[in-house]
Amino acid sequence: MIAYALDDPEPREFGVRWIAVTALKYLGVRARSAEGALRRALQDPNPRVRIEAAVVLCQGQESEPAVAVLEAALDEPALSMRRYACEGLGEALSALGASEAGQRCVAALARALSDGEDPVVDAALCQLGRASFRAAAGSALRRAHMTDTRAWVRAAARSVLEQAE
Repeated sequence: MIAYALDDPEPREFGVRWIAVTALKYLGVRARSAEGALRRALQDPNPRVRIEAAVVLCQGQESEPAVAVLEAALDEPALSMRRYACEGLGEALSALGASEAGQRCVAALARALSDGEDPVVDAALCQLGRASFRAAAGSALRRAHMTDTRAWVRAAARSVLEQAE
């Protein structure tokens, strides 16, 4: 029933689709029956719906083309969507682990460290700093610690690296 809500035809009222995809996210692996609707949601006109659909697909280990949607969301014009994309990449990474798709998530979060907006960089640092990701994210964090022009980014990256030791 929830999967049908993902196909709500009203593009301006994305709320129905967003609530449906969020509900599927909390169902976890039981959401596999909605895989077709989730794949269609990757093309939704609203980036929030696309990001959530990608996260749900990654939870079910269906990472292609979900990771590509998350990577592309880092180029959204709205700062809030780029920040939300970082959070989605972190959630996807939790599900994908050290797989090739998980490494793509790490690389995308590393790219987000060079975003010009501090809230996006902060979100990327938070996701890269999660204990389970520190080893995979080490090179990106070291690069941020050594070369970023913002003192707070260098300090945050150093802090995360010290926690990993």
